[in-house]
Amino acid sequence: LLIASRGNMSLSLASRLLQGLTSRVLAGRVIVMSPRLVRLCSTTPQPMDQTEPMTPLREYNGKLAKALASNDHETVFKLAKEMKETGIEPDLITCIGLLRSSVNTNNMNAALDMYREMTAKNIAPNLAVINLVLKAAVKKSDVEIAQNVWDQMVKAGMKPNALSYSLMIQVLSSVGQLDRAFE
Repeated sequence: LLIASRGNMSLSLASRLLQGLTSRVLAGRVIVMSPRLVRLCSTTPQPMDQTEPMTPLREYNGKLAKALASNDHETVFKLAKEMKETGIEPDLITCIGLLRSSVNTNNMNAALDMYREMTAKNIAPNLAVINLVLKAAVKKSDVEIAQNVWDQMVKAGMKPNALSYSLMIQVLSSVGQLDRAFE
């Protein structure tokens, strides 16, 4: 149950509303929110979430995220090389980080190689991956790559977003095929 306010609900009003609820409803969690208050109440004790142990892959993904956040692409590529050397297989999170770093450093061939490696290892791309590959295709003015990725996205049942459409229009217009964008 969520009780929310735009700032007009006081804690006492929220408490009065909660008093009218049956104990069956209150058996779960109740969240009372106002702009100044967020309180999580529970009528039954909830066990603390146990965090999963740190695996080498999660450790590398954490390091990759930090390097990406500081735009340290050299470290991103160094970590990717270390992962390969130690036999750690990338997951979707790793691939997105490597794709993003490749695109941001204008290393489109590395970005496309990463995408091919993902598909070869049956790592299903999500829309973020598709958009990064489309961005690489835009930077290379490569309509064939963009069209192949677009077709794979549609075949997988993914719905393009505004960025996907924008990137496809950009790549088509970069080679003088803007009319194809409206097909």
